[in-house]
Amino acid sequence: MFGNIGQVCTQSADLKERGTGGSLDNINLLMDNEVSLAFVQSDVLKAREQIDHDPRMANIKALLPLYDEEIHLFARPPVASKSFLGKTTVTGVQTFNTDSD
Repeated sequence: MFGNIGQVCTQSADLKERGTGGSLDNINLLMDNEVSLAFVQSDVLKAREQIDHDPRMANIKALLPLYDEEIHLFARPPVASKSFLGKTTVTGVQTFNTDSD
């Protein structure tokens, strides 16, 4: 991907490839002003914003979305239990629907 972008963006940027361990390293390099552009998965940006409460993430913009990312959903399985009044309740994920309205 880096090579293809470099072939297209020859007029606008002097691109130099830098090997890293992935999105976490890339976002750290970007935030420390060691690089100007970085390949970063969008979920890493969201995690830094929502979990780490890093206010610098508000200044990060997607320059070139590369493709729809695969995401992994983790959930507890459905478990039925009865309360002391005899009512059955189910916790966990029972169904999942990918249709959007």
